This record gives sequence, structure tokens and C-alpha cells, in this order.
Amino acid sequence: RDAWKDVTLLVVSDHGMASSSEGVDLRSALGEHGIGAEVAPFGGIALVRLEDPSRRAQALERLHALPGVRAFASDALPAEWRYGPADRLGDLVAVTAPPRFFRAGTLARVASAVGHFSGAHGYAPKRGDMGGIFFAKGRGVAPGSKLGSVSMLDVAPTVSRLLGMEPPRQSEGRPLEALTPPEAP
Repeated sequence: RDAWKDVTLLVVSDHGMASSSEGVDLRSALGEHGIGAEVAPFGGIALVRLEDPSRRAQALERLHALPGVRAFASDALPAEWRYGPADRLGDLVAVTAPPRFFRAGTLARVASAVGHFSGAHGYAPKRGDMGGIFFAKGRGVAPGSKLGSVSMLDVAPTVSRLLGMEPPRQSEGRPLEALTPPEAP
């Protein structure tokens, strides 16, 4: 049909995956010390809402005592994470690295106990295995071009430029120079 001169196909993912085999149950670890919490685990990162926020310092101390776990008050996260706003994150944010992952629930405990290995995301974005995919073909893509590493921040501005429109106001990235709309006739 010779449609590629009029169509651009982009295939992207928002993150990669890492092999994970050592489950960390933050809720139980805090509960053993009388600190009630709800935990929302997302692989290498977990959001923690304390039943009693006045126990935040104690909870941080308990989490820091866990092997391979770092924890932060949600209003004191490293600026380069650009993660927030703090009032949507609970009281604490915990992070770990593979093969550890944050788990919750009976199924996760059983899977971990019987040696079921899985994959997880939510780890530091600079890890190679956290990189997503970005494939492009068609209008505006030179045949055989290699883009190398692509920041997901650049996806929206690139798509906007290919469509001939302004990027969303909240966009932080820049259009990929290698992908350009063809000249108007």
C-alpha cells in the first residue's frame, strides 16, 4: 500500500524490568515494632502511609535497618527524582535494588517462599535494565537510522513535532533530532 510515506509508527514502553527474587515486606517489618502502616509496593519502590504520622522518624529508622533498603520522608526526596507531589505519596518512600523487591499480600509471600522468581520495575531509572524500548518507522524516520538511548521525556515533544503541533505545556524533553517531519509540499 506504500503507506509508510504517510504514517509514522512509534512503539514505546515506559520502563524496563529487572530480575527480582528477594521479597521485602515493609508492612510486616514496621508492624514488628508496633508501627502501623499501609504500603503500596511497586517493585523497587514503595509508598508508605503511617497510621500515626508522628512516628515517621521511628519508621525511617526501622526501614533503614533493613538490608538494601533506603527510605525518605516523602517531602524530602532527592530533587533529581522529580517524584511527587509529596502529599500524594504518603509519609515515606522506600527504595531498593535488584534482586530485592517490595512485596505485599499472601500471594507474594507464597511465591517468594517457594522460590518463584519474577521481574519488577521501579528501580533507579539510570540502571540499564530499567530502560524502555523506542522503535520508530515510517514518515520522518530515515531508513536504517539508529537513535541510541532515548529519554522518555522526549517522546511527547517528538510526537508533537511529527504531527506539526506544539508540545504539551508540561513537556520537559526535546524533540529527537533524528526524527523529523518531511518538508511540506
